Amino acid sequence: LIEKKRNKNLEWVGIHENWTIEFFIPLAKYFKKSKFLILTRDPRAVITSSLKVSDSKLRGQILSYAKCLRKMYALSCLYMELPIFKNRLMVLSYEDLSINPIKTCKRLCNFLNIKFSSEMLDTNNFIEPSDGKIYNGFSSFEKTTSGFSKQRTIRWRKHLLKNSHQLIDFLCGP
Repeated sequence: LIEKKRNKNLEWVGIHENWTIEFFIPLAKYFKKSKFLILTRDPRAVITSSLKVSDSKLRGQILSYAKCLRKMYALSCLYMELPIFKNRLMVLSYEDLSINPIKTCKRLCNFLNIKFSSEMLDTNNFIEPSDGKIYNGFSSFEKTTSGFSKQRTIRWRKHLLKNSHQLIDFLCGP
């Protein structure tokens, strides 16, 4: 469907959507040569970003995000143990990618059996398929992001209220 909608012959298709993880088992059964990537992120950073959204109607609730993230982490652990995902599943963290993009990207390339190129790390090459423009990074803190930054992994420390921090740690700590 994605290939048809974009009018392109696609060898690779990726879907960036948290809830897709719930369908990994049927997808793995149907697409026998497929590989799966789970990108995790520190729940404190995810929730801080959500709370920063200017339109309060679009803000997620801490409990909703915590449930979603806990489910994603639990399914990640489960899937890593299932034979159907042997050599087909990789779990990466946003923090690893931001702090050490070369090492993380090389690890990803190895997983996907593709040759690493430094051009992969140039975020000006990241194109948004819906409009053909350079991907803006979709940030609650920056109008446009570019490159990789360790600072983005820890900025929640300045913005997250102590009681929210404690709640997230309580809910997501396990």
